[in-house]
Amino acid sequence: MTARNRGVVAVLLSLVGLATGACGGSSTTSPSTTTATASTELFTGNLSPAGTAFYSFTVTTAGSVAVTLASLSSSTIGPAVPVTLKVGVGVPSGFGCATASDVDTSPRLTAQLTVSGAKDNIYCVNLADRGALRSDVRFVIRIVHT
Repeated sequence: MTARNRGVVAVLLSLVGLATGACGGSSTTSPSTTTATASTELFTGNLSPAGTAFYSFTVTTAGSVAVTLASLSSSTIGPAVPVTLKVGVGVPSGFGCATASDVDTSPRLTAQLTVSGAKDNIYCVNLADRGALRSDVRFVIRIVHT
């Protein structure tokens, strides 16, 4: 086949493809949905008696924020410390966290505080001792936001 014949065949095949695509009933497209993926962050540190600690995080997709005080221990490896602390969610303010929602809780496996309606913004989690601690503790807080 000559180069000219190959060119003619290519043009004809293209025209057949266009004609085939143009024929045949209607085409419908389904609306696409976007599923927000959850982001998980860990806030770890030490908390002293009567102390506070906070952590800032950014929510990029409107949704909810779930906070879990997952662990309190007196050392890196050690038994859980069974005390109640205040955990709050809010927005950073100056050198702290202005909480809009809070709960007094002890460590659990499920979220103790869930805030709905979080928008694209910077938020913070605050942990505070209200007199229950007798010595420093190590803590782990899990933050899941969608």
